[in-house]
Amino acid sequence: MTAASPSLRDVAERAGVSRSLVSLALRGERGVADSRRRAVVDAADALNYPVTLLARAMSSGSELVIGVVATDLSNPFHAEVCAGVARAARENGMSVVTFDGLGDRDWVERQLRIALRMELLGVVVVSTWLGNDVLSTATATRPIVVVGTAVSGVPGVDSVGSDEASGLRDAVLHLAAQGHRRLGFVAESTRASSTRRHRMCTDVARTLFGEGAVPSVTIDASETDILAFLEARTGIIAATDVAARRILDIATRNGLQVPSDVAIVGFDNTATATSGRIHLTTIDQSRASLGSRAAELLVERLRGRTRDRDDLLPTVLVTRESTTGSGGLDGHH
Repeated sequence: MTAASPSLRDVAERAGVSRSLVSLALRGERGVADSRRRAVVDAADALNYPVTLLARAMSSGSELVIGVVATDLSNPFHAEVCAGVARAARENGMSVVTFDGLGDRDWVERQLRIALRMELLGVVVVSTWLGNDVLSTATATRPIVVVGTAVSGVPGVDSVGSDEASGLRDAVLHLAAQGHRRLGFVAESTRASSTRRHRMCTDVARTLFGEGAVPSVTIDASETDILAFLEARTGIIAATDVAARRILDIATRNGLQVPSDVAIVGFDNTATATSGRIHLTTIDQSRASLGSRAAELLVERLRGRTRDRDDLLPTVLVTRESTTGSGGLDGHH
């Protein structure tokens, strides 16, 4: 006859505490005395009752630290997501060690390997550059959450991203409402997100106008090529605010009027969008919310969740002078 599996009541009786306290302690909730948490974990271990990673770490008295590996901390988007992770981690009594990939794909992967060799509870990856094989190997050792895109086919890896398709649809519709039909896309050639966003723009424009693909140019093209591209377009959607700002600077430096000659939409709504004389219309994906949600997903894993999560957060189109021509407008569509 097979022995019954131990229950929460069994752990409570062995530890000499209430079942509710056992539940709190094993979920890794704060507010449980260290001595009682250790007694609960010891009792659970003695009975072969499952103990979550967070509860075990807290009972050991060690520092609770998670890692964040970012593609490039000089990029405002990555920096602000990391700040969101740090704030949410602090709310959960955790500290953060941040690793900067310096915009180099190989260096990003190396930073993840270094993070995995450290005594970290888990890692948030603010990058879309790591392949499924790398993520699969990583999640075999500790929880991994990716910010920036849905991760498919990697069991054990959670992701949180923005509803880019909705935001880009709003941007195309906004430009169309302003009378723009000759649209173009400005990509950052090394970013997977650029390819994805360009495809989404093309899909929306084709549905809306019944025409072919939206042509694109990369931000690292020569100024001459970019200017020729702008002169053939009336509405531009850029992969990021940084790319949009460079396009806007090239346009105005060469005598093009924004938005009457060419209207420009960015993506991210970072501080870059409002840093110049002409403020950018842009697709807002809340960096702080992406970071905090990633930290929450990591904590959920540490508390025992096993089902994978791929969360999408809403985006909002923020309209400003680069498409409306009116100063001070900060409207939401």
